[in-house]
Amino acid sequence: ETNSSTTKQKEQGQQQQQQDRLTPTAITCMSLLALQFGIQPILVRKYTPQTIVRSSVVLVQEVVKFGIAGAVYFSGTKKETREKDLEGISVKTWIAFAGLP
Repeated sequence: ETNSSTTKQKEQGQQQQQQDRLTPTAITCMSLLALQFGIQPILVRKYTPQTIVRSSVVLVQEVVKFGIAGAVYFSGTKKETREKDLEGISVKTWIAFAGLP
């Protein structure tokens, strides 16, 4: 019986390790985000006029990214999945997730 429980514990540990690994989709998304993060300032400098208010450009870019992310999320997930994702989320948790130390 001890051998059986040890085997089960090892299997659970291996399953947890597999769950903790990054998926190829996650790696691809993070790579694309890093690429966008690096290229965006170069493109802004090159293609925006010098007379424009830079903060307004950044604000519009962030709003557009938020809109695109929302559209992708809502078009790519089922209602049940979205409900599960939002369980236990409140304004307080949003603020905590947003980066307050």
